[in-house]
Amino acid sequence: MMVGFLNHRDFGIDPDRAFDRFDMFKFRLYVRNVYSLLRDVKVPYRMDPHLDKKPRLMLIVVQVEPKKSDKLTELSKLVDSYDVLMGIHGAGLTNMVFLRTNAVMIQVIPLGGSHMNNAAHGYYDRPAQEMQLRTLDYTISTEERSLLDKYGWDHPAIKDPEAVAETGWQDRQRYYWLEQDVRLNVTRFEPVLIKALKLLRNSTRNFLLL
Repeated sequence: MMVGFLNHRDFGIDPDRAFDRFDMFKFRLYVRNVYSLLRDVKVPYRMDPHLDKKPRLMLIVVQVEPKKSDKLTELSKLVDSYDVLMGIHGAGLTNMVFLRTNAVMIQVIPLGGSHMNNAAHGYYDRPAQEMQLRTLDYTISTEERSLLDKYGWDHPAIKDPEAVAETGWQDRQRYYWLEQDVRLNVTRFEPVLIKALKLLRNSTRNFLLL
């Protein structure tokens, strides 16, 4: 959706071109207000006085099409109650607009070469940082992608993603968006979770209360 007459960039606002220097941080606060969420408060993990409380992590794992019957107010409150939002690169990560300041967004980046990495940064990391959220990326290894089982090590989609990407959008979409699944290696992924926990523990010192 594009609101207004000018398109600044995908999922982004250029404050230099916006009225009253409106930016993505103000946009997130506006969304919170629309869905009757508290204007901006500490992440749930920091609000609990008990130090033994564990942060809550929301996994975006199912692709769904929006319906008129969907209750976005309930969804917004659900996301608001979590400290970390995690998902594979894709539109599900836009639910970050319901997170609180200094919450963490973890993006799992699948195979796809520099085109995928650039999209991951531009579409989700940058907007999240502009909304004063913390971001962590996890790039999958060869063994964590389903394409390896289907095509083998010698297939160009596995061996040379850059070359496949240069052939055009249709091949990129086929191999890296439509056919690719991720099997997360939790041992390899563990350091990312530890970093997320450290970010949450240190969030108070940088917390902005408006």
